[in-house]
Amino acid sequence: EKYNKELEFLWEDTPDCAIWRNDINDTWFGLLMVVKKSKFIDNSTGEVEVLNIRFKKGETDSIVDNIGIFKAYHMNKNSWISILLNDSVNIDKIFKLLDDSYTLSVNSKKPKKKTIGFYYDGDLDIKPQNKDFAKIKDIKNIYNILNTIWSKETCAPRLRKEWTKRNNTVGQCSITAFLVQDIFGGKVYGVKLDSGDIHCFNVFDNLVVDLTSRQLKNKQIEYKLNLPQDRITHFSKQEKFDRYNTLKNALIDYLKNH
Repeated sequence: EKYNKELEFLWEDTPDCAIWRNDINDTWFGLLMVVKKSKFIDNSTGEVEVLNIRFKKGETDSIVDNIGIFKAYHMNKNSWISILLNDSVNIDKIFKLLDDSYTLSVNSKKPKKKTIGFYYDGDLDIKPQNKDFAKIKDIKNIYNILNTIWSKETCAPRLRKEWTKRNNTVGQCSITAFLVQDIFGGKVYGVKLDSGDIHCFNVFDNLVVDLTSRQLKNKQIEYKLNLPQDRITHFSKQEKFDRYNTLKNALIDYLKNH
């Protein structure tokens, strides 16, 4: 909240990982992960939430205690550290280290390429058409917000057994696509999957945007030559209309509080 940044979920195959980047040069200053605890502590079991942050280059040994702070997992161990989010490190200390990481990121070089955690096939420079949602910056912004408000309650009932915080796009495609249409315009299309279900996505002129593509787990689907979807038909199912309103209200509440 201090830096007015939402988590960005970038990778379809690891939906429990997310990053923070600064607005000055788009460089990361934090990476949240869920990993096996044994990656840090030998013979331990279970998983643990981990925060990777930047630290002064060449000085990581000065902060590592191998209790709650370790050389970075999956990052450059010379300039990043991993903090276990299991109460082993004082929260005020974590906030101070995160502040320092933000400063280091601002002073670092801009990365060559951004990664985004959903399918799209063109320029994402799309702005809200609905003035009621003017606080939303663009498609990437609404995607990051949705990642915080998708829930089991907004998931299709038949898929709720599959829904987890890691797999939070499952069962959300149609209500998400129609909510995005309400905000940004465009059309909603659907592709028939092997299961017989219709997977919905957004189309803006010739640009395809599928904000719930992570649930497909890298399965290749044909986004072209599909049929437009009618919201009246979809929302004739009361449970789907109720889920749509739940998601929309969650978005409105989020915007009021951020």
